[in-house]
Amino acid sequence: MNALRFTLAAITLTAFLAGCGGTPNALSVAPSSVAPNIAHVSHGTSWMLPEASGEDLLYVITGDNEDEIGVYDYTTDTLVGTLTGFYQVDNLCSDSVGDVYALNEADTGSIVEYAHGASTPTRVINFPDKYAPVSCSINPRTGDLAVAADYDYFAEMETVFVYRKAKGIPKSYPSIKKLNALDSVTYTGNGDIVLLGYDNHTSSSYRYPVYFALLPHNGKKFHRLKVSHPTSFRYHALAWDGTYLTVLGRNLSRFDVTKRNLKKVGEVLTSAYSGFAFCLVTKYGQVAVSDENDSTVNTYDYPSGTPVGTLSVYEPLGIAFSVASTHARIR
Repeated sequence: MNALRFTLAAITLTAFLAGCGGTPNALSVAPSSVAPNIAHVSHGTSWMLPEASGEDLLYVITGDNEDEIGVYDYTTDTLVGTLTGFYQVDNLCSDSVGDVYALNEADTGSIVEYAHGASTPTRVINFPDKYAPVSCSINPRTGDLAVAADYDYFAEMETVFVYRKAKGIPKSYPSIKKLNALDSVTYTGNGDIVLLGYDNHTSSSYRYPVYFALLPHNGKKFHRLKVSHPTSFRYHALAWDGTYLTVLGRNLSRFDVTKRNLKKVGEVLTSAYSGFAFCLVTKYGQVAVSDENDSTVNTYDYPSGTPVGTLSVYEPLGIAFSVASTHARIR
């Protein structure tokens, strides 16, 4: 991304980003003055340049223990801030007005919300005991927040929690049988929720039985989606691009979604083997993919896959694009 070649692509994409039953205990929302509920000494103090609030930003999980989030000006690659004080950040997502949600694992998981370009949390939502949030997605039409959460390794109580308008006490939707380790969750254009994960009771290296599941809009439970091109290799993340489901695994692929099936329609990248997270940067018609092995975040035109640039970041994991916006949040 240094000296990025930004070409505003003529692509109209809906603003979605990148991404585990039982009834959970009630969740508590901490006041805005309360820091993340974690027992961990930060490597430093969170900071943010004043001009960051007016720029489009890329948030990147980094650090030896995934305990920091670097914030970069998307168009210049400039580091404009660092968010610290986490135990372990599993993933990030953002909404249509640029608010960013960080999923903090800790002893009791939490969702830490930041306004665009802010260095202190707007609020912290504490998760029920033994649940660890692993992926999240915002429905831009309603403002609903979906969070996929793992439970105890053998409990098979993995759940997706849905917060109406990203607040209050969520509804819980258990995962399907065998999908007992969750990787990613996303909303589709009509409000369905797609869940990605695997069966961690049957594994060999990276060859896990991979499963996709769908919760219809206003539906009551998930059901399995059959995949036209099944693979024994792990998929890591997914996102909705406005027309297709984009899935990151060995490749970055696009799938057509029906009620019961996923059909592959093409590849964006054919060599994304070491990528573990990505986000669609719809404003610029691009996709950013984090590569932990190479310590880079690589940007490509979407959906052509033409390379655009590379940002050097130490062992990056989850990433989220946050657009500078003056619009009010959906309420």
